[in-house]
Amino acid sequence: MRKTNTCTKLLCLLSAILIFISVPLFTIAETAPWDCTECGKKGNTGNFCGGCGHPAPGIKAAQAEEDPEKVIAKANVTLYYYDPTFTVDGKAYRIIRAFETNLGNLCADAFRDQGGADIGIINSGSIRTQINAGELKIQDIQKLLPFGNHIMVVEASGQQILDALEWSVHSEPSEFSGFLQVSGISFEINGDIESPVIIDDKDMPAGIDQTKPRRVYNVRVGGETLDPSKSYSVASTDYLLNGGDGYTVFQLCKVLKEPGKIDSQTLIDYIVGTLGGVIEKGYDQPYGQQRIVYNYTVK
Repeated sequence: MRKTNTCTKLLCLLSAILIFISVPLFTIAETAPWDCTECGKKGNTGNFCGGCGHPAPGIKAAQAEEDPEKVIAKANVTLYYYDPTFTVDGKAYRIIRAFETNLGNLCADAFRDQGGADIGIINSGSIRTQINAGELKIQDIQKLLPFGNHIMVVEASGQQILDALEWSVHSEPSEFSGFLQVSGISFEINGDIESPVIIDDKDMPAGIDQTKPRRVYNVRVGGETLDPSKSYSVASTDYLLNGGDGYTVFQLCKVLKEPGKIDSQTLIDYIVGTLGGVIEKGYDQPYGQQRIVYNYTVK
């Protein structure tokens, strides 16, 4: 049986542009080398630590300057965090942490679109509530993505992406905060076999057992079969791409775009700009666009 689901003067100029379009980004600090107080990395020269993505002294993450009660868009459909029908022991089931949903599609699409990347991914644990049909306010998005992570883009090999996907689905169908909602990429999961991911004593990935078959297969990027030796641009949060939720596979990837806008502002920009302020077409199916197909046998 098959079940289908689916980141000075120049800054002054940028600030002026962003104010005009009501998208504040960040404030600038001095460019002298600095040491990160979070991870200890020394000699950073950018606005964000090259080791963990933490902002430099003087950098302040942008927050929406407008009234959080301001209506910015309209959702003609509900975008789901909980399964609309299924429950576990009478309690709502956080489907977004195990299967594709239309809300996951929306968030991952926003990261890919705004990052200008081949692939967009978001760990489902970053998403904290759903979007109900009706008027959409700034505070709704802030509650949806409340952690203030910054969007960045890295260059990853196809093999690194494959390994990340295996970690994403290692506990399927159980809930996992690191389960990836995706954009620009599709794949299938064989739920009948044991995950080949090697897990250490801290419940973190320690590699892939090459003697076991992989659960993830038929992986496609932009409609084309993923090439393990090819490089792809991946947009996500600084949290995830710096190893959060066990995604250490991305830590050594080349950074294409340093951490920039916070995740909630990125989603606002996508909804208001790219979608024209209306969420409907393409997001009307609770279980998403079948980017992730979960195959298993009912016993």
